[in-house]
Amino acid sequence: MRHGAALAGLATAIAMLTIPGQAAWAAGTGGIELNPVPPLTPSGQPVNAFHVSLRSGQVGHQRMLLRNVQAADASARIYAASATASPAGEYGIGGPGSAPWLGLQPFTVTLHARQQQTVDFTVRRPHAGVAGALVVEVTRGSITERAATLVLVTRRGPDRTRPLLLISVAAVLVVGAGALAYRHRMHSPPAGEPYGTRARIRSII
Repeated sequence: MRHGAALAGLATAIAMLTIPGQAAWAAGTGGIELNPVPPLTPSGQPVNAFHVSLRSGQVGHQRMLLRNVQAADASARIYAASATASPAGEYGIGGPGSAPWLGLQPFTVTLHARQQQTVDFTVRRPHAGVAGALVVEVTRGSITERAATLVLVTRRGPDRTRPLLLISVAAVLVVGAGALAYRHRMHSPPAGEPYGTRARIRSII
């Protein structure tokens, strides 16, 4: 299979790009690479994914660094997508809009030679086991190349929506039971009076 065909469609290319004076893992294609900010840990280790820790209802704020690593202008499309892990440890990357919990609208960036640019985005806590990615996409004719940087979320604490949902359901049941009891009292005749007596009296009057 040709290299271009392997990267077409939904295929994912993860590349290690080396910048003079700074070597780090980065996802890139078409001369544009995407790094988390900061690109290095305090100990100097490269950061190859966005790691976010969120409680239920919390919104995280992240920043990416886009860099043109070549000596000519370069353009690429940037968007957020879902990332599905396979048993082999590889990730299948979805299309634009497949990760709505990542707050990033698709856009096209053009960078001059060696130029860099930062872009902010938001992260909401997804369902358990769900991962995402930021994608660099470059199309040349009929061939589309993509490179992805993972967004991995650690879920801290339980979901708040489940207890609230249970409380809401219990409240509805209580209100419903009260309404039925009130309706029963309104339609029940006094002791010793058969059902329908008052209705017949009103109709006669």
